[in-house]
Amino acid sequence: MFQTTAYFPTYGRNSVAWCKMGGSFSIYTALYVLKFLSSGLLIFNLAPLFFGNYWTEVDDLHAVAQHFPESNRAISANVGHRSDVVLLFASKYSDIKTIVNLSEHYDMKAGIGEPFGKDYLERIRKDGFIDVKKRRSGSFDFHVTEESLMDRLGINMHEACLQIDKECRVFTIHGSSDEIIPVEDAFEFAKIISNHKLHVIEGANHIFSNHQGDLSSVVVNCIEETLHQVKGTAS
Repeated sequence: MFQTTAYFPTYGRNSVAWCKMGGSFSIYTALYVLKFLSSGLLIFNLAPLFFGNYWTEVDDLHAVAQHFPESNRAISANVGHRSDVVLLFASKYSDIKTIVNLSEHYDMKAGIGEPFGKDYLERIRKDGFIDVKKRRSGSFDFHVTEESLMDRLGINMHEACLQIDKECRVFTIHGSSDEIIPVEDAFEFAKIISNHKLHVIEGANHIFSNHQGDLSSVVVNCIEETLHQVKGTAS
């Protein structure tokens, strides 16, 4: 675990981030937001460096989550983009009561054939791996092993979401023009997660390229809403 000063436009230059490189080779950033949350942390699950290893990432994220309460720092929310790890985390652990799910898959089998090729299962069973190349340049992008592919294909997000504690508040934020994971996936999450709120950002793509301000505002509003509810219950 290491600490670094970071600049996040939404929250201002007074932010401090703690980063951990986990055994799954994912990077987790815990952002201490001095402007917004005087005593809270947001944990961001950044994109993994390798394909698969979802449950290993979940356990790494749990290790990060356990670190801060021991240091007398409360965690306000767990925010994740695309990898589904924050939802899987919530299905297994109840440490964090607010989850913000950005552009994540409902069907883990969907969309794999496009980057891997239609015969990907046959090739990976024969060779034990697939090297995926970037669409435009044709250069090497990432390496997929049979084990990591089977890890992903074996995940049932419907069943996982049914395991999420009803006291855990889940927010799903998705762009209506997401070119990688269709916005319909977000509506599926809304159907099965009991304590859930859906926000669709009109015109936004998968990484919210031209809607960063809208995304930041929605994330902050989601967390503020939960904090107000907690304070109201406490009083």
